[in-house]
Amino acid sequence: MNEVLARALEMAVKVPPPNEGVSQMEKWEYKAFHVRNMNTGADMVNALREYGEQGWELVSVNPTIDSTASASYTHVHTTNKYFVVMKRRKESYM
Repeated sequence: MNEVLARALEMAVKVPPPNEGVSQMEKWEYKAFHVRNMNTGADMVNALREYGEQGWELVSVNPTIDSTASASYTHVHTTNKYFVVMKRRKESYM
């Protein structure tokens, strides 16, 4: 065998077979709900902290929009309600 080719083969990067070293995909459970009357940022933080202690992670929080429509106009405004989505690992995978 050619010396150069032999050296190249020694230095070649070994590619692992598919799925070797890959763990099983994590499974998640989700919770989606409305939160009302959060008068201050501290109120929201306290509510989220309680969920965090149960293993929930905040995915998103969005203000709820309310609209009133008539033939002549549409009025859109935010409410004091927020739509919250949270997730945590399923117990069987922890």
